[in-house]
Formats: sequence, structure tokens, C-alpha cells
Amino acid sequence: MILVTTSDYYPKLGGLSTFTKNIEKVLSELGLEYEIFHWKNRQDIQKISSEKIQSYSHVINIHPQFCWEHTVFHHKMINFIHGSEGLMTSPNIVKRLVKLFKKKNYFKKLEKSYFNIFISEATFKKTIKRGFTEDYSRDLVVHNCIDTSGAMFVEKMISSDWVFSCIVRDVPHKNLQGT
Repeated sequence: MILVTTSDYYPKLGGLSTFTKNIEKVLSELGLEYEIFHWKNRQDIQKISSEKIQSYSHVINIHPQFCWEHTVFHHKMINFIHGSEGLMTSPNIVKRLVKLFKKKNYFKKLEKSYFNIFISEATFKKTIKRGFTEDYSRDLVVHNCIDTSGAMFVEKMISSDWVFSCIVRDVPHKNLQGT
């Protein structure tokens, strides 16, 4: 049995919810049993006992905070690092300070993990630049399932007839200024 941990899950919409559903689909197609643990804060994470974690063959963390909050069984953990988790920053000043002071500890826990999957080369390199020690037997870059076949740059002049709209979820640091 595999434990999948996530900070976002349906009915809440967003990138991590969609990502979690995709992981569930893959596990189902492989015929692997799994259980979802949807946590909302660090207290939820800390409620899971070491005995419970030990009962799983692997723990897949859609967001690595589950790994950061536990002191044991990192050898079972597979972490996805999507971006800001590796940058150790936040638009929230309190969270930013916590990450600043705990950065070395967080990186050590990721470095003890079974596997770390970075969703882009840029995320991987920025995380290394912040102090993470890479190990190519443990760390992998998988470009977030974006099909780039046939992609090309097309230079266009923007006409005054165009209207730009920005439709985003309620994540202030990801919203364009003025939308």
C-alpha cells in the first residue's frame, strides 16, 4: 500500500489537485493500492504516527511539506518539487522567515528521501543554487507532462483588436497585477 499526501484535493480546484488526480490515475493503471491523505496544515501532518507511516511501502508527497514535518522514514518518500518549495520563499512574510531558518533542515530531509522529482530543470537548478545537494541516483527532472512536440516560436504583432483576460484561482502570488 502506498500513501499519497497532498495539500490540495478535490473539490478544491488547482494545479496540485489535478496533479494528485493524475498520480492516482497512474497508480490505478499500474494496479497499485494507495490511500490519499489530504492535509490542510502542519498539525494535520504531525497527527500521522511513525507506525502508520512505517506500514506503507512508499509515501508519495505531492508537496514536500509532509517530508519536512517528519523525522523518520525518509527512505520511503518520493517528493515532487514544483517550484516555490525548492526556492524556500513565500509571499507570506512569516512563512518566508520560517523557510529561511529551516532551509538546511528541509534540504537534509529531501536529501535523505528515496526519490525527488523536480518538475523542471529550472526548479532543479534554483533549488541547488539555494543549497540543496543534488544526487543523480535520487533526483530526477521530469517536465510536468507538457507536450512540446510541434511547439515553435511564432512572432506576431499584437493588434489593438485583441483583448487579454486572465482567469486564475485565488493564489495572490500567481495572479497578474491588476487582474
